[in-house]
Amino acid sequence: MDELEDIIKTKNIRDVKSSYILKIIFSFLSEKLRLDMIMYNKELQNMFNVYIENYKKLSGKYKIGGKNGNGREYIINTNILIFEGKYLDGKKNGKGKEK
Repeated sequence: MDELEDIIKTKNIRDVKSSYILKIIFSFLSEKLRLDMIMYNKELQNMFNVYIENYKKLSGKYKIGGKNGNGREYIINTNILIFEGKYLDGKKNGKGKEK
């Protein structure tokens, strides 16, 4: 029994080599959770054909501006401005106007 528990604890998603099995595993997750898990893994993004448009569609908004400094955030389909202000490391920071 201890041997089985050790095996279970040491297994990782990186150990799975088959793209078919990975697709089955990820099919049980919601799209938001799946995108969050593969956000920083280019190999999985290519395997699942995930592009930046998928992230934009899911969030319903897009940003114009750099990762740091001034920027604006819009709703995708209507192009309505919802935030204008400063960003630090890709997140809202400091003063800004939220509508």
